[in-house]
Amino acid sequence: MNIGRSLVCLVLALLLVGSISLGCDWDYPIWIPRDSTADPLYRFVSGRRMGYVDQTGRVIVPPTLPFWGGNYGDEFHDGLLEIGVSDGVYVDTRGKKVIGKRHFRGWDFSEGLAVAMEKDGGKWGYINTKGQFAISPRFASSSMDYVWPFEGGLAKVEVAGKFGYIDHTGEFAIQPKFLDGDSFADGMARVIVEGPCVYSRIQEESPCGDFGVLPKGTKTQDSLPSCKYIFVDKAGKIISDQRYDYALPFAEGVAPVRIGKVWGYIDNKSMMIIAPRFDSAASFSDGLGLVSENGLFGYIYRT
Repeated sequence: MNIGRSLVCLVLALLLVGSISLGCDWDYPIWIPRDSTADPLYRFVSGRRMGYVDQTGRVIVPPTLPFWGGNYGDEFHDGLLEIGVSDGVYVDTRGKKVIGKRHFRGWDFSEGLAVAMEKDGGKWGYINTKGQFAISPRFASSSMDYVWPFEGGLAKVEVAGKFGYIDHTGEFAIQPKFLDGDSFADGMARVIVEGPCVYSRIQEESPCGDFGVLPKGTKTQDSLPSCKYIFVDKAGKIISDQRYDYALPFAEGVAPVRIGKVWGYIDNKSMMIIAPRFDSAASFSDGLGLVSENGLFGYIYRT
């Protein structure tokens, strides 16, 4: 592989955390976890087998696990790794199988639970680290119904095109009432409340494009307005009457929001603590926020 291209790929990988580009045609020699809930173990490939190193470079799992190819997944969560093609087989950090093929589908663990489906065409539930259903299969799977992993103590669930959130008992802590919603981060979840409207994710969130009309099933109309965003807390309370032209997840007590064409930052009471003036803005990390002005990028403090 060309060295220049390798560096470009690495930079893109770091910038586009959590995304998969359909135009990608290379494999990373070492896979850096994309999911914020992933354990700090890094996949490497030897032949057609994969293993894992820790942050010091020490081999934790020798290259004995089957590698299916592609730049996605293969991340440890809660000390377990789902192997195969989402078929419910998991190994621990020694590479030892701890959960056999008991389910038709199994996803990554998060907060001690993993989404799983017992049989083809069945309903989704959540299994514990022993492979047993802690939340019985009760959630449908369709174009209007789906489930997501737990983050921040709650899991997003879509029911008949509306989004709500369940707790670890499987009961709804927030009833399905939002047209769209994200998983919780820093105690808040971004939601879309009013419609019909048209949404389009910005490139930093979805390089391969993500757009559509809400509520689902609404006929596309040129006259539909763009969707507006706001945040909801864990009690299901919308934090403000203010709506934003775009918003990114909370981190370290603040969230980037766009008003018109410029970005600023709000706190968890929806108070604007950094006035909108940036061309772009990212969620804070390690006390700093990445912003841009006039085509140049830099980092700001919360001040």
